[in-house]
Amino acid sequence: MGKIDNPCDGCSCPISNLAMDFISNLKLEENQVVIVDTSAGVEHIGQGVAGSIDKLVTVVDGSNDAVILANKINEMAKKAGKENLVVLNKVDNSIEDLLKSKLDDDVNVISSISYAPEIAEANINGVELDISSRDVDEIIAKL
Repeated sequence: MGKIDNPCDGCSCPISNLAMDFISNLKLEENQVVIVDTSAGVEHIGQGVAGSIDKLVTVVDGSNDAVILANKINEMAKKAGKENLVVLNKVDNSIEDLLKSKLDDDVNVISSISYAPEIAEANINGVELDISSRDVDEIIAKL
């Protein structure tokens, strides 16, 4: 959502407005969920898209920038009255605890996905992934 394809495409506000209208008017049946994948960052929260959703899921990789952004998203989610669930991505045991220690105390880390070289290779090669894994099933169950 809000992807800029050409120079001077400008603000993604019209796309955000469309997304807000669509999400707020969407009628779900029991046991149905909708996952909205937005661009990385806080723009979608600032533009009001978060007002039309029940929960935020923030994916955090092992970088300082991601920690800073995750803490900011968590603070904004609290102000919006939304639950924020965090998934650590591409982490191994050696940095998982360090990463968690850098996140604010009230950040709700629900799962960690281990770094997998085969996923990185498939991504680089543009190969479709089989997402059936224990990690994915665990995250879905917690959501």
